[in-house]
Amino acid sequence: MKRISVVGDLYRLDFCDGKSYIGATVKTAEKRYATHADRVEKGSKVLLHRAWREFGAPVLVVIRRR
Repeated sequence: MKRISVVGDLYRLDFCDGKSYIGATVKTAEKRYATHADRVEKGSKVLLHRAWREFGAPVLVVIRRR
C-alpha cells in the first residue's frame, strides 16, 4: 500500500450525531475550520456544510501538525 505524505495539518471535525469528517490542509487546521464556517454561512450545498447547519458547529480535533 502506498503511503500518502501530508504536507499540512491533518484534522477531524466531530459532529454531535457521532459522525466525523477527516480533512487535510496546507493551511493550519484553524484557518481551514474558519474557511468551512464562512462557506456554511454563505449557504454552501456541500454535504459537510449542510451537516454543519443541521447539527451545529463541529468540534475541531487536530490529528497532526505539519
